[in-house]
Amino acid sequence: MPHSARTDFNGTDTFTYTASDGNGGTDIATVTISIIAAPPESLIYFPILLK
Repeated sequence: MPHSARTDFNGTDTFTYTASDGNGGTDIATVTISIIAAPPESLIYFPILLK
């Protein structure tokens, strides 16, 4: 079951789904996910010394 969140999202997300056994039996479940966004990439520039 894929899940996507915004790139900068931090917090919890919840969704509910229904599963079926194919014989008329179903069950509902709720999933709660804690999401911590990765920090933004840092660029480091090294000056080139010309001789």
